[in-house]
Amino acid sequence: MNKINEEIYGNDAFCILPWIQLHIATNGDLNACCLSAKPFGNINSDSLTEIWNGNEMNEFRNKMLNNVKDERCAYCHSIEASGGKSLRQNSNLGLKHHFLSISPIERAGEDLKVNPPVIWDIRFSNVCNFRCRTCYHGASSRWFEEAEKLGETLGDKPIIRAIEDIEGFYIQIEDAVDHVEEIYFAGGEPLIMDEHYRILEILENKGQFDKFLRYSTNFSTFKYKEKNVFNIWSKFKRVLVAASLDGSGKRGEFLRKEQQWDEILKNRELMKSVSPDVTFVVSVTVSAFNIFHIPDFHKELVSLSFIRIESFHVENMLQIPRHYSAQILPLEYKMKIKEKFEKHIEWIISCMEKEPNVYYPDYVQFYIKQFKNCIAYLFAADLSELIPMFVSRSNILDGLRKEKTTEVFPELAFMF
Repeated sequence: MNKINEEIYGNDAFCILPWIQLHIATNGDLNACCLSAKPFGNINSDSLTEIWNGNEMNEFRNKMLNNVKDERCAYCHSIEASGGKSLRQNSNLGLKHHFLSISPIERAGEDLKVNPPVIWDIRFSNVCNFRCRTCYHGASSRWFEEAEKLGETLGDKPIIRAIEDIEGFYIQIEDAVDHVEEIYFAGGEPLIMDEHYRILEILENKGQFDKFLRYSTNFSTFKYKEKNVFNIWSKFKRVLVAASLDGSGKRGEFLRKEQQWDEILKNRELMKSVSPDVTFVVSVTVSAFNIFHIPDFHKELVSLSFIRIESFHVENMLQIPRHYSAQILPLEYKMKIKEKFEKHIEWIISCMEKEPNVYYPDYVQFYIKQFKNCIAYLFAADLSELIPMFVSRSNILDGLRKEKTTEVFPELAFMF
């Protein structure tokens, strides 16, 4: 077992994910991670083994070892340059223990050979029951009809599937799953995908209930055909559910079209009673639409006992489409948001200080840093030239959906 040296661990290019995580996008491409768009190959034309230890992916890994940044990692480098915390940095911190077990990490060259991935992030399809305002057809089948009208479809059918020979793929992963420690399910909406339940069935048949199951879900339903996922989760030792929620009431329903806020509240109560051991957090996509209301949303969820105060995550700063980024907002409005966030940070600290045995000072500072990173990201760039595009796009979708952005977000009326 080789121990990674501090020079590699601390460099600005290295990321643990391409060494330990298998990411397959909804079109079958195998990418470095969910934020990287340039693939190393496609699962429908090459085997997992051929891509995972292929020349292109190993060349990419070797660049990391030599502290050479690659264009595939531009998203994370952009976040870091703005003062925010990137997926690369969070992964290197949270998965640090894997640095001690990657046998080829100190080697470079053609003989580089990487062990099978211990984390799976496979986006089996774009099947989804929502039309989130900041989403698109590639990530949601429900978007297809509107995408057709806009000339923005990614195919001639609503559903895009990553793997053409799904039964053959199951055969490939039957043994590979033995090496896996963590499986991340996202979408589309994973809880309405056949493939999600088939993977769980494979684990159940093997009696492998020690796997860490992690989810990104719109939290709208937990029943699929004859299955209830709550009953399945109860068999596993560790499950984390991150509910993708961007606001409450009419704001949440506007941003995540087809969401019914009352149903979200009922689902949370049901989950607490049926699956109390499942770890639950709320993950917010921060955009120009909702950034002003994020402190209010956080307080509301805590007051409803929907979450604990620390179970609210605002690290996902929307960058694409750029015209929805919070950075498009004018300076005067950004200053109002900054003031609101700073007051909210004071509230968080005061709440946590009431439970000194739970929230130690270092943890408090660690948690509030994500809110400080939001402020830093907000001011890191001036994209106000994209306001006309934000207005135009909003007006188009308002027309298609018979909605009005300024009625739901009146504070943004000045841009219209």
